[in-house]
Amino acid sequence: MDLGSGVLSRASSPGCPASDCLSSGLYCGLHGRCQGSPGSLRCDCQLGWGGASCATPTTPTTFLLNSYVKLALSFTPLGYTTSISLRFRTWKRRGQLVAVASQESRDSWSVEVVGGRVCGAACNLDPPLLCLSRASLTDGHWHSLTAARYGSATFLTVDDGDGDLYNASVVLEGRQLLEVDGQEGVHVGGTPEYAGVTVYNIHRDYHDGCMDDLRISGHGVPLPPAVNSTAWGQASVLKGVEQGCGAPPACANVSCRDPLSCVDTWRSYHCGCGEGRMLTTSQTCDDVDECVWQPCLNSGSCFNTQPGYVCSCPAGFNGQHCHLPDVGETSLKLSLAALVAIVVWCTFLLLLICAFLLHQHHRRSALRRGGTGDKNHTVTCKEKVSPPCSHTPNLLELQLLKLPKANGQPAWAKNPNIADVDVLQVDAASETSSMEEQKRCGALAATSDVEHGGGKERPALETKKQNGTIKEGVGNPPAGDDLRNYAYEGDGSSPGSLSSCLESCSGSAKFLGGFREVAHMLES
Repeated sequence: MDLGSGVLSRASSPGCPASDCLSSGLYCGLHGRCQGSPGSLRCDCQLGWGGASCATPTTPTTFLLNSYVKLALSFTPLGYTTSISLRFRTWKRRGQLVAVASQESRDSWSVEVVGGRVCGAACNLDPPLLCLSRASLTDGHWHSLTAARYGSATFLTVDDGDGDLYNASVVLEGRQLLEVDGQEGVHVGGTPEYAGVTVYNIHRDYHDGCMDDLRISGHGVPLPPAVNSTAWGQASVLKGVEQGCGAPPACANVSCRDPLSCVDTWRSYHCGCGEGRMLTTSQTCDDVDECVWQPCLNSGSCFNTQPGYVCSCPAGFNGQHCHLPDVGETSLKLSLAALVAIVVWCTFLLLLICAFLLHQHHRRSALRRGGTGDKNHTVTCKEKVSPPCSHTPNLLELQLLKLPKANGQPAWAKNPNIADVDVLQVDAASETSSMEEQKRCGALAATSDVEHGGGKERPALETKKQNGTIKEGVGNPPAGDDLRNYAYEGDGSSPGSLSSCLESCSGSAKFLGGFREVAHMLES
């Protein structure tokens, strides 16, 4: 139920974000998991591991004959739920592991080994309430056990909790409240019964076995003599316990027939093929291919070895079965090829942007130069001041790009501004042309303007046509003309001036497209 949406709420927000220990600087190592909620994260270590990063192995305790440990808790477990977690190994088929009880043992709940099976019992019931009836766990190997009680519902999980290693019982009737006595309510191993000052009996004695990493309701409690107290409890009374879980070699004086060999199984032995090998029908020990069982998770690759197997984990995972994320795996990792492709595309995009900006810069520069030339030309027309004829015009000032044709007609036929542009292009090689030819072209291109507004004196720079000859006025020779000047020359008679220019200016000048058509149009 999202309490932050649709109801009156305070200090809550919609959704339930996932816990992220790595981004908070909390690393749980290879043997821990990140638990809790944002703002209150912690590392939940696997059974048998402890420390800040779940990298420190815990120390087990050996229980001898008539042994037990009584613990005093520094916290109060919830009345309607209790959980017990621990590791154990034993060959004995009967004994009590852990029991929690209320004051004077009116109510109790325990985890026991009964006939080689793990069972959960409430209030010393016989038979027990719930058992893993099809899994024998008294084989001398370490097993991880978790027993949980929620009201009258009981759950048992051993090791990976698959198949026969998991069982649950939900009972809707019966006593559901269990208030654990914090001073006398927790017994590890057997339960002592005092018959006098120094005489007592141990009920359901757990001996010739070991226990490790005991947790009550998720809190680690001590297992003496290695650890006598923790932040959650301390050992008040203990008897018959030793530190460690060692055993002398069991195969020192044992021989087995071929092809079998002696296998030490902690305080016991048997003749077999050993780890990772199997006896076949031909009485030989062959290697077992564990990769058939697909033990590698997260797309890991399995390689069979003799004995055992090895998992090759993909990027971002590690562990024996590739089930743990890498340290610092807070974001998606990219392969080398992907990184190279990203760099190449970013470089190409950067070069493309730079080329576009450079093109725009050159274009604006050209427009500015062209605008300056037009402005100078306008001033020249108004003031009647022309540059010398010997000056070679800049191509950017005189060149006119060809306009596209529309509907088969020349572009100038529909362009109202065709008379406002220069159509005569002077080639740069014209610098070597003769002065006489340049003067003749300049004379043919001279203008005869009439001042508007009347009465103003013409500038010194002008060309007049007198007695069939062309005379230059005082000052600089005129610049190249446009069509308007050709049309005005000869008192508005265009054919003579145009034809004379076409005939005489064929050497050093080249005409842009459309000029001859304009000339013929004006002649007609």
